[in-house]
Amino acid sequence: MEPKDFVRAVAGRLRALRDATGLSQRQLAERAGMQICEISRIETLARSPTLHTLSRLAGGLGLRLEDMLNTDEDPKLTVLLGRLRRATPEQQHQALQRVLAEVNRAK
Repeated sequence: MEPKDFVRAVAGRLRALRDATGLSQRQLAERAGMQICEISRIETLARSPTLHTLSRLAGGLGLRLEDMLNTDEDPKLTVLLGRLRRATPEQQHQALQRVLAEVNRAK
């Protein structure tokens, strides 16, 4: 993948993840300790983000950097997995039980 294509993919991924979490640019900026205009410039391809900036954005989204950069995964699934990683072991177990019950019911 060419660098410009990667930047375009990351910009689209950032917006999709922000939408999947229900965050506005303002809310994400506050969580990431950034200015709104920085996020807008990244999403509109007016600026290429640094690795440090991407790391701050991932943290603001409650994700690991590698999850944010995985442009092949559905954004809603990425957000869900991020929330599961932050949950307690008991909460993770309960969530897994509910998912398995739903999958079994759908068969």
